[in-house]
Parts: sequence; C-alpha cells; structure tokens
Amino acid sequence: MDSEHAKVDPKELNNHIATSIYSGPLWLMLGIAFLVGTLVVGLIVYTSTVERQREYGTLKALGAGNGLLYRVVASQALLTAILGAVIGVAIAYGAAQLIVVLRPQLLVSIEPAAVAWALLAGLVMALLGALFPARTIARLAPADVFRR
Repeated sequence: MDSEHAKVDPKELNNHIATSIYSGPLWLMLGIAFLVGTLVVGLIVYTSTVERQREYGTLKALGAGNGLLYRVVASQALLTAILGAVIGVAIAYGAAQLIVVLRPQLLVSIEPAAVAWALLAGLVMALLGALFPARTIARLAPADVFRR
C-alpha cells in the first residue's frame, strides 16, 4: 500500500469528528424550532381570526355565504403567513451573513429545500389555524355572533 494514500489529514479528521458529534443535537434543535415556529404561526392566525368574529358575523348578516367566509378567512391567513415568511427568511439570511462576518470560522448554510419545507408547513398551519374558527363562525347564526 502506498504511504501517500494512507495519510489522513488531521484537520479533515477533526472536522469529521466535530460534525458527527454535533449533527444530532443540531438536527434536534432544528426540528424543535421548526415545530415551534409552525405552531406559533397557527396560533397567531387562529387568534387573529377569533378576534374578527364580529366582522365575519357582519358579512354573514349581509348575506355572504359560508364559501365567501372561508375564502376571506383563508386569503387573510395566507397573506399574513406569506408576509411573515418573507420577513423570516430575510432575517435568517441576514443572520447567516452576520454570523459568517463575525465568526468566519463558522459556516452557515441555508438550503433552499429546507426553506421551501418551512414555508409550506407555515402556510398549512396558517390555513388550519384560520379555518377552525371560521368553521365555528360558519355554523353560528349572525345574531349569535353579535350577542357575544
């Protein structure tokens, strides 16, 4: 065996060991952050929809059908989620650049596929967070909404 092929670069070995040690906890933290962020989006949209019950009741009293009510609620939820996602992605890329500038020895890589999955999960959670209270409002008579 050629001695040149048997040599292992110590720096490469250290990087491999560090990567294998820290990758598990990093993936766990990433998963938790993803779950918490998605739930926060759903909770914000849910709260926003519940706070607008009187407005949606007014729409029903004026003759709007449940289909229109669902479309209004869904479009508001999607608009809010998209705006929040754009701001969040911009902050993430900005923070990554700042980390690289302040600590050049750290490599921060944001994968487009991960961004896409996060955006999709946030949009789905926003829709679910908005449609559950909308379903409740759709079942109520307009007069019941005003009595609360």
